[in-house]
Amino acid sequence: MENFELSNRTFALASVLIAAIVVAILAGIFVQLSSLPGSEPRYITVSGEGQVYASPDIALVSFGITKNGTDIAKLSSKVNETMNAIISDLKDLGIEDKDIQTTQYSINPYYDYPEYSKRILSGYDITQSINVKIRDFSKISQAFVVATDAGANLVNDLYFSIDNPEEFNQQAREKAIAQAKEKAQNIASASGLKLVKMTNISEEGYYSPMYGYAKATGGGYLEVAPDIQPGEEEISMSVVLTYLVR
Repeated sequence: MENFELSNRTFALASVLIAAIVVAILAGIFVQLSSLPGSEPRYITVSGEGQVYASPDIALVSFGITKNGTDIAKLSSKVNETMNAIISDLKDLGIEDKDIQTTQYSINPYYDYPEYSKRILSGYDITQSINVKIRDFSKISQAFVVATDAGANLVNDLYFSIDNPEEFNQQAREKAIAQAKEKAQNIASASGLKLVKMTNISEEGYYSPMYGYAKATGGGYLEVAPDIQPGEEEISMSVVLTYLVR
């Protein structure tokens, strides 16, 4: 009887050990399978850049008037009158309403600070500025002359740009994508991989406006019109492509 009970215990213990060994073996097989090459998706990421050059078709410049005085009503009237004259003369050159935009109108008090006394209001500075888009480059120099003749004493930030750059963005984009695709093919070929499909694409675009002239005048006339050269602009696009490989 005792031998029978001992045999049962031995059999039970052996069964438990066998079950544990089977579980361990299966777990090991699962770990090995999950770590086999190709068991998870693999990707490569490549980048490309494309540049095109184009001549700008618009010029942008800021004209302004700043005056100071003690009577804010009269001062405001003078500034408005001067700016109206500037705008009128620019329109006479053929610049349209849609290409003239007010960008600043500010009134700032200024003070005197007598010794051992509170500050005393001395007057006001009023500044008004407009941005002007010039499409006919032959009129750029004339615009400077007529604006300053009409009373503009602030002339700032002339630069050249492309009014509708999407056509050139697309050209640069196509170059960037072609470069990135070629790079992906070369990497795959050299490493023995195969490109399965593109899974993601991102892009970033930029171009550098050409600055031609920047000046703040003190109120005098421009006796000689400046010689302006627009040059060319660089339009660049960069892309990042991600491929599933095997």
